[in-house]
Amino acid sequence: FAFGATFEKSFIVAISVIIIACPCALALATPVSTLVGLSIAFKKGVLFKEAKMLETMAKATTLVLDKTGTITYGKPQIIEKEIEEPYIDHLYSIVSSSNHPISKSIKNDLENSDKKPSNINIKNHKEIASKGISCTIGDRKFIAGSRAFLEQNGYLLDDIKKVGSEFFVGVEGKIVAWYLLSDLEREDAKEVIGIIKKIGLKTIMLTGDNRISADYIAKRVGIEDIIADCTPEDKSKTIDKLRANGEVVIMVGDGINDTIALSKSDIAIAMGGGSDIAMSASDVVLLKDSLANLLSSIKIGRKTYFFIKQNLLISLVYNALTIPLAVLGYIIPLIAAASMSLSSLIVVLNSMRIKNDESL
Repeated sequence: FAFGATFEKSFIVAISVIIIACPCALALATPVSTLVGLSIAFKKGVLFKEAKMLETMAKATTLVLDKTGTITYGKPQIIEKEIEEPYIDHLYSIVSSSNHPISKSIKNDLENSDKKPSNINIKNHKEIASKGISCTIGDRKFIAGSRAFLEQNGYLLDDIKKVGSEFFVGVEGKIVAWYLLSDLEREDAKEVIGIIKKIGLKTIMLTGDNRISADYIAKRVGIEDIIADCTPEDKSKTIDKLRANGEVVIMVGDGINDTIALSKSDIAIAMGGGSDIAMSASDVVLLKDSLANLLSSIKIGRKTYFFIKQNLLISLVYNALTIPLAVLGYIIPLIAAASMSLSSLIVVLNSMRIKNDESL
């Protein structure tokens, strides 16, 4: 109109520009892809508590895995044991007071033995995460748990080079029970971890177990970076250090010992068979309790983020090409409305392609 065109012509051009510039496709670019990604994830047994975690998953640089119950099944098998018979009932009472996988295995072993144990009243019970249990039975103080925990309480122990997790019970400076247990890695652990490393994620094992056991499992599944003998606080500090170095961290765990570390990570993943507190602290839950589901969650996050970026590009290219044409008067309002609808449809159809991606 300012350059001499009629009001009617100028008004039609203005309407065409407004219709063309309507950001429907841009507004649909992220939510449609996200909804499709969340739907696929749920069908594969992966529950994302928040949609934004798909993008965080795609940007992750480091994967931190707990050992027991995550890389392994979390059901330790007894390899060797030594128990002084007068203390069988004491041992049974102590392990019955804990939900740790090692305590459960020992309890089950005692219940299936020839001599059926019975419970004794425990007082002053205190369980220290990743370490063990202290309690009083009668008038004597019992200490039960890892080698490090017993040594911290003044017990002198012989060195052992065998692979496995040790569990000791001591009273008044004397060891009255000793167990050596081993947990098997999940069948798909080596394959899944190999694929995760190939797609560019740095992989670290973070465990409260001893170095010998950690090295053994790590070697079998193909992990080179191992941090062993960790308390829950040590795990948390490791996550903080990684994030301070600019890493975007995925933490996968299943137990109470992992809760602090899970809460400190960029994205926390809980195994389906894990504790309730670990699940409540997580951003993602693997409903099928499988490492294959972990791989699926990473792939879905990356693929969804890829399609979000693709949709945004489609929207921007559409606007960059059509707005100048509308300004110059080459597009009438009817064509503008049709092209705007078509751009939105293209974005939706492009997002639906995620469902047909064979790599997921």
